[in-house]
Amino acid sequence: MFGEKSWLIKTLGLFFLLILPILLVLYFNSSILSIGLILLEGAAVGLIFGSIIALIFSVINPPQWLFTYRYILEGILWGLMIATTSLFVTTSEESLSMSKAVFTTLFCSGMGVLWIYYFKYKKLQQQMEEYLSGNLDTVDLCDVANFSDQEYDNKNSLLLLSASHIQIVSIDTHKKLADLQLSEINPKIRRRTWFNFPAGIQLSNTKEVKVKFPLYWFKKISMQKR
Repeated sequence: MFGEKSWLIKTLGLFFLLILPILLVLYFNSSILSIGLILLEGAAVGLIFGSIIALIFSVINPPQWLFTYRYILEGILWGLMIATTSLFVTTSEESLSMSKAVFTTLFCSGMGVLWIYYFKYKKLQQQMEEYLSGNLDTVDLCDVANFSDQEYDNKNSLLLLSASHIQIVSIDTHKKLADLQLSEINPKIRRRTWFNFPAGIQLSNTKEVKVKFPLYWFKKISMQKR
């Protein structure tokens, strides 16, 4: 689906992520053991930060400009996660200079933005263009989501909002899973069982979607219904 160019970008991105700990260790003149420490602690911190990032996206209702650049924001957050992990390991062995801290933070943030931008945002744009045959003006809002109903459970999908209806489309097959008139639905925020955090949007008694920034989506759907 992505072609040779996208395959090359993915390969380069994966390569940089794999050698990133090694580059940081060499830059900080740390022992080779730090590579393993960075990888192990990175996995643990990744789980923690991944949960934190998901929580942030679930509870805030961003302004339009921030939602537009949500993938850049996600990339920066993940880059800061990697930088924090790397700095934590290296400072346990030697003192940290300001220049090294700035270099690590900027480098990791840049790699995070590059990774998220090409492997999430570009993928989303291409899937939209393929499904809509280039008629992107017919959609007011779009993002990836997990769709559930009586037939599907957390189906990886595209969530498309237009002036009069909302569509859920399979990412894998481009099959339309649901097409609902906005005038016929009564959307509600679906919340998690723990801490009552927003988890998604309930579109009907049997249909719901889990999506980033559910509060933003709920506001947009409610405004379109008026």
